[in-house]
Amino acid sequence: MTIEDFSDYQEDAESLRNLLVSKARGSKEEANWSYQRLRDSFYHNDELKSLLPRFVRTCSTLNVFDRYIKQKIPSNYQGRQKFIYKEFDKLINNLKPPTPSDVHINKTIKKFDKEFVFKEWEKALKRRDDDPEGAITASRSLLESVCKHILDEIGVDYDNKSDLRKLYKATATNLNISPSQDTEQDLKKILSGVFSIVQGLGSLRNKIGVAHGQGEKKVEPNLHYAELAVNLSGALASFLIATYEMR
Repeated sequence: MTIEDFSDYQEDAESLRNLLVSKARGSKEEANWSYQRLRDSFYHNDELKSLLPRFVRTCSTLNVFDRYIKQKIPSNYQGRQKFIYKEFDKLINNLKPPTPSDVHINKTIKKFDKEFVFKEWEKALKRRDDDPEGAITASRSLLESVCKHILDEIGVDYDNKSDLRKLYKATATNLNISPSQDTEQDLKKILSGVFSIVQGLGSLRNKIGVAHGQGEKKVEPNLHYAELAVNLSGALASFLIATYEMR
């Protein structure tokens, strides 16, 4: 979808949510045709239908929804509103327009490899707002894929079992962006910082990503950690690709 499409759909999603909240709070003014028009705009879109709350998919009219919500949460208007807002979070979060940095990274990665690497980036973006563990795992997978892709292109062998730190070190060395290869102190600090970020992303994924089993003391990641991981991995992936293409 284009940025304009995101904006239009987000407005419709908020209007649909607010209409249902008003109906759930006892209003008699909501028109069924408005509900059906808004519902249909998502229901007949294969990409967005699965993001609709289940009760919207199954309630074809406002009267059906009215019976559903009264049975689900009897005589508690505030509870109904809270429930509806929570159920709409997934749809509305996925309709947030991409940031300028996302758009730039999209173009860079898709031009570099529109198949596997770009799919890893798309996966990270889709999980960023509602699946922190999956987003963190996808972020590391994105960087691993970019490093392997670049090493393949320049003919450098690597062990498929190598962790992200080793893959990045090999990639950075062959692209001449290793901290030890630059004599300019400010650039050396930045490149050292990048290497620290890569190590951090690898460690974070090992601790709270979904690629490994978890014990009783499982660490639950917050959404802002997932957002940080995705944004950093996208920026680093774009940086590595740009550096490789400058060769």
